[in-house]
Amino acid sequence: MPNFLEARQNMISCQLKTWGVLNAAVLGLMLHTPREKFVPEAYQQLAYADTDIPLLHNQRMLPPKTLARAIQALEIQATDHILEIGTGSGYSTLLLSRLGKKLTSIEIIPELLSLAKQNLDPFTPHNIELILGNGALGDTSTPEKTFDKILVTGSYAEFIPSALINQLSPGGKLFVFVGKTSTQEAIIMSKSLDNHLSQESLFETVVTPLMDAPLHHRFDF
Repeated sequence: MPNFLEARQNMISCQLKTWGVLNAAVLGLMLHTPREKFVPEAYQQLAYADTDIPLLHNQRMLPPKTLARAIQALEIQATDHILEIGTGSGYSTLLLSRLGKKLTSIEIIPELLSLAKQNLDPFTPHNIELILGNGALGDTSTPEKTFDKILVTGSYAEFIPSALINQLSPGGKLFVFVGKTSTQEAIIMSKSLDNHLSQESLFETVVTPLMDAPLHHRFDF
């Protein structure tokens, strides 16, 4: 039986800290959250390895250090309402919910949403809303709603849709991956209180493309 606590400790010291994840709240969160409960049984021995892990329908869990960098960059506050695009197995969902006040998570694949609900149930999360749908353009069920922080766990091929950016509250942050399969950038976008947008490229990586995401800009004349 693997020693998962020791594996978590090694993940933090050998992966997260050496890759610039130094925020105490993020490190503590990942130390005390059992990732092995969200990993398919066949891959449990790799629960804390520096790799992505296959899920249903060719989806993959983000490597621990990639997810940790994303959460750290979002600078989540206890009062934040967070939007997650891509629930996956529910691991990132649980992490985000433990940092913010409320979390809305959208998953396009019914079987994955069911799996996430099953995985999350033992933790009795009280502040999570799970939605079945295409979140590539944000929470389209209530497009007028805005969120303090947004995390997109898959990638867009060329650009961040304006519909998603419009759901970012003034003073908020959006973390997203943009680029073709072999050359993707992890980007943190910030919106000032007067709605000015700025963005910073944090690192290069390769993650699974979002299903049914727009591939090109659309212009209306």
